[in-house]
Amino acid sequence: MMELLWLLVRVFVVGGLLCAFGQLLILKTKLTSARILVGYVTAGVILGALGIYKPLVDFAGAGATVPLTGFGYLLAKGAMEGA
Repeated sequence: MMELLWLLVRVFVVGGLLCAFGQLLILKTKLTSARILVGYVTAGVILGALGIYKPLVDFAGAGATVPLTGFGYLLAKGAMEGA
């Protein structure tokens, strides 16, 4: 039971931090939401290609794969597996 609770906390914290960072970008910069979306996907691709995003996915599960950075990570992962 405690293991499940710890998993839920990790998922919530990591996913929440990714979303909070995007919200800060919206509030504090003149970037449009579309540019932030592209930035998140691109960051996921780059971090996935460098092998940096995999440990985060292993730690946070859906908290790291559901946001847009997770989509970019999965794109990079699929491209590397296909090549």
